[in-house]
Amino acid sequence: MMDEAPADGVSQTLGPNDWKGALGQTWAANLQALEAQWAATRPLGLATLAPQPGERILDIGCGGARTTRAIGEAVAADGSVLGLDISSELVGVANQGLRDLPQASAILADAALYGFDGGAWDAVFSRFGVMFFEEPVAAFRNIRSALKRGGRAVFVVHADRKLSPWASLPAQIAAEVLGPPEPTPPGAAGPFGWESPEIFAPILEDAGFADIAWDTHPIEGPMGSGLDPDPVTAALLMVRNIGVVARRLSMIEDEGARIATWDAIAEKLGPALAPLVRDGAVWIGGCVHVITARA
Repeated sequence: MMDEAPADGVSQTLGPNDWKGALGQTWAANLQALEAQWAATRPLGLATLAPQPGERILDIGCGGARTTRAIGEAVAADGSVLGLDISSELVGVANQGLRDLPQASAILADAALYGFDGGAWDAVFSRFGVMFFEEPVAAFRNIRSALKRGGRAVFVVHADRKLSPWASLPAQIAAEVLGPPEPTPPGAAGPFGWESPEIFAPILEDAGFADIAWDTHPIEGPMGSGLDPDPVTAALLMVRNIGVVARRLSMIEDEGARIATWDAIAEKLGPALAPLVRDGAVWIGGCVHVITARA
């Protein structure tokens, strides 16, 4: 395990209770923009998963279920896909989008605790849904129990924060205004909880998974729709609503101070984002691991 807490201003603590509350609501409200930002990761994950007709597949942290739907279309009428999420708002959006696909559904459930019908599933998939368990080894033992012997697992997670300017750039500028956040230990629940193989490989091994491997991919995505008259303002709104800056601002109780702090951050961040405008949006980079394992 790494032995130093991050010093770049990125706080990564974010657990399941956050998703059950305001964060899930905010994510659902911004789902279209967020899906666009991470669109490049869906084909990466699906190509690795390679779902086949007739298979039964779990989708952990399914969110708005666009990937769940793609899996459902691939497994066809003889297969099934079940999405799980702990945000009631996101599950509601998911089932709206799956209502015409009988082999696909989503339920409000915590995959760490859910009573799976043991050994009945061919594969488990997750795109950005596995980094938030507070007791990850126990959670993945439960998830592994759902799989058939030799069943496959595919997880897409955020990689090294230093290669992820979508998070590190706003966080660094927020730290210039607010000072550095309280340090968090490597592996703490949050978006970068699985940024290193030194973190996730032992968790999966201790949970009983085998043949653990991963590929690392640089990605890029738009912070905005591509149709915004002012792409920088659209990107700033995303930063203000979701992510480390939003979490730090939420800790400021006085509304006037919160607004003034955001104005100071935006004044610095806007010019940093402006050179990244292309095709009507701010395009910003990231990096992901695509992890594979066997039950």
